[in-house]
Amino acid sequence: MVGTGQILRGRFIQERRLQGFGKPLLSEGRFTLAPGQGLIWQLEHPFASLLAIGPHGLTQRVGDNETLRLNVAQLPFLDTLRQVFESALSGSSTGLNALFIVHQEADVMELTPRPSTMQVEWRIQRLRVRLGRFVDEVEIWKENGDADLLHFREQVLQDSPLEKEEQALLSAAGS
Repeated sequence: MVGTGQILRGRFIQERRLQGFGKPLLSEGRFTLAPGQGLIWQLEHPFASLLAIGPHGLTQRVGDNETLRLNVAQLPFLDTLRQVFESALSGSSTGLNALFIVHQEADVMELTPRPSTMQVEWRIQRLRVRLGRFVDEVEIWKENGDADLLHFREQVLQDSPLEKEEQALLSAAGS
């Protein structure tokens, strides 16, 4: 479990299985999770991109070009989205119960969206989160038959603050 004031850093490999494709699309990169402050998701392969989700919204960059900026004032659901990512990646069901039916057995959490509470149509059928010391894998099944499998590796928990560049990214996200 990752607490406030701690930083979780690690690497990920994403397998995206799309209807009509014989093989999954693979991508990989690294992430930084700072509960209460946000998530930085850096894709390294097959191309460089960065997604920062902070208290004010989200910003996406591809290479050096900003491609998306959304703020919480425009879309209040972004703050809920940030909290869902933080809860899921830190392995905490506490922040997920309001939006999902959570069923946990041993080291596996199954999450099914609660349609009556969703402010946005997610098109997610269900999620499965496999836990170790941290989250090891997340499987996402979508209503259209597509699926994503995220493998998390080399995760390190730190009791140090975010780096200045990371803090700036999260503070400016969506602003």
